[in-house]
Amino acid sequence: MYLTNREKSILEILLRSQHLFMPIKDISKVLGVSIKTIQRELKNVELTLKKFGLDLERATGKGIRINGSDKDVERFKSLLNNVHNYELNQEERVIIIFYRLMTSKYPLKVNNLSKELSISNTTIIQDLTFFEEKILQLPIKLIRKRGYGIELVGRERDKRLSFINLLMTRIEKSSLYSLKDDEFVFFNENDKVLEIMDSKLILTIERILEKALPNLPFVLTDYSKLEILLYLSLSVKRIQMNNYIKQEPTKDSALYPEYKTSFIIHNYISQLISMDIPKGEVSFFAEYLKGSKRIGQFDINEKLDINLLAMELIDLISKHTGYQFKQDKRFMDGLISHLEPLFNRVKNGIFVYNPIKDEIKKDYFILFNVLEGILKYKFPNLNFSEDEIGFLTIHFASAIPTLKQMPKISTLVVCTNGIGASRMLSKRLLDNFPQLSIIEESSIKELSKQDVDNFDIIISTVGIYNANFDYILVNPMLGAEDIISIENVINNKLINVTKENIKITNEESTNLLEKVDFIDSMNSTINQILKGFELKKISTDTLEGVLDIIEEDLKENSICNEGQIKSLILEKESNIGSGIPDSDLVLLHCRSDNIYQTVFKIYRNDKEIQVKGMDSNLQNVKTFLFLITEENLNKYQLDIISSISISLLESGNINTFSNSSKDEIDKLLENILNLTYIELLNNIRG
Repeated sequence: MYLTNREKSILEILLRSQHLFMPIKDISKVLGVSIKTIQRELKNVELTLKKFGLDLERATGKGIRINGSDKDVERFKSLLNNVHNYELNQEERVIIIFYRLMTSKYPLKVNNLSKELSISNTTIIQDLTFFEEKILQLPIKLIRKRGYGIELVGRERDKRLSFINLLMTRIEKSSLYSLKDDEFVFFNENDKVLEIMDSKLILTIERILEKALPNLPFVLTDYSKLEILLYLSLSVKRIQMNNYIKQEPTKDSALYPEYKTSFIIHNYISQLISMDIPKGEVSFFAEYLKGSKRIGQFDINEKLDINLLAMELIDLISKHTGYQFKQDKRFMDGLISHLEPLFNRVKNGIFVYNPIKDEIKKDYFILFNVLEGILKYKFPNLNFSEDEIGFLTIHFASAIPTLKQMPKISTLVVCTNGIGASRMLSKRLLDNFPQLSIIEESSIKELSKQDVDNFDIIISTVGIYNANFDYILVNPMLGAEDIISIENVINNKLINVTKENIKITNEESTNLLEKVDFIDSMNSTINQILKGFELKKISTDTLEGVLDIIEEDLKENSICNEGQIKSLILEKESNIGSGIPDSDLVLLHCRSDNIYQTVFKIYRNDKEIQVKGMDSNLQNVKTFLFLITEENLNKYQLDIISSISISLLESGNINTFSNSSKDEIDKLLENILNLTYIELLNNIRG
């Protein structure tokens, strides 16, 4: 139950004089407001009473009183005592106004908004001015005309995305995580802002998503799932008002799992609302899914295009800033999981709102500007907003090494997914508190696996519902108030009881038989690569022609199911591109259950063919590197295969693959694989 402070006060006055009529002027005197204000508040008071089987009885010349059974009145009294005083702030009122604009067929009137929100017309006008400032950086506009009303102007897709971005920003500030239920508590029954959404519709769409989302080849973060849920709930309302997104599907869009998933979802929605859903809605939502944030571990061959882009980005930024960013797997996983949806969003014109963009630009001025310059130089045909660059800056800022003194207080840092925000926060913590030792960075999902007793301090960017331990809740950007809170806790800690040398690892020890199996699997993969390697000369005019030649070549050796390779590679090609920038090389690669062994071959064409590069620019190429492997490989096999991919970052190796003889390439391959094998062998032996 949500009530403003004034509504609660009115109800308390009426309940104290339960069987007596109370004149409105007397209530206004007690509360120190005008009679008109009290009359405006009574509408919501009456609606609240009806929810509990009570009425507001009016008698001319006498006043008002609550009418209902004694049992219902007592129950209501008990509930009212547990209602915490809460007033909507300006940002929350703006979200409600925004939603009303999105779900109204006609322009809104200031008077109607004033009554709904129980505030004066003057306050509503101030809120609308704040709203205009809030959307200044967004591709929509608020129209305010005397006698006409208030309405939004902009493309349908931009209106929806703007609302969802602002709503998600608010939710990120207010959500809690329940350790007991192992999930986020996004919806609070007392939350007036989220109360505006149709809860029944949300629950129905949630069930639809449970059926459809497993069709995606990646796992969405909890926040992405919620964002999609709220987007679809809003979209249903807009579609029912005949407000559609107009977007023509691309020629091959139906091949993508995101499109198939979108089609399934909208088919369910079509049945739910008994309306046909235009193809533009299905097509746009498919692109929306591509741009959604996801979690998971990535091996370099599974996401090779993005991997190479990430490593090139790291190299360029290191040269420009002087920071030697670590190319460790954890940092790479976080960066890759951010880059892929980022590029999908930018390519499809799906914008995101970054509420801490200005703070990021201020705190990481050099890094932000270097990133902006590199992205514009590498991808001149793409428009990267400052919001996107800000989010990307956070990932790099979190990896900047700090050379502070050895810390003494063991610390656990917790964030939503354990990828970006926690490492950014760790960096800022060590900048401000060199006495801290960041022993572990954890996602909220993994928190239940941690032994919290191993840490002196737990610092979280997420509120933790029913936590049975002490923790400090902070903003990822670590504001002044957060620093004071942490400083107070540190000062109260006894340094001499600090736990030292705590090593936390989730890896299980490997027994002898497992070690032997890992070594055998590496040997098998290396044998397949070296014995199967071929350098062939071909003649064709198109990429499809190259793939036809390759498939014919593979068919003789029963390496994979017929027709699989071409479709898999063309799907990747249309999405990001496969050309290695500043070279005449193309890396054609895929991984599938329908492939039965690892194959690496090079095909040199007698003429140049135009393909899309990994930087999204067209380039002419003649040399086609072909790398495929089966789906189920262990981490050591993947590292073996990855070594070939990583070698493409060195210009000398690129020249060898492009121009050298088979014997010279054989030597290069043996050298690459041998170095990797020795390193992995040492890791296995421990």
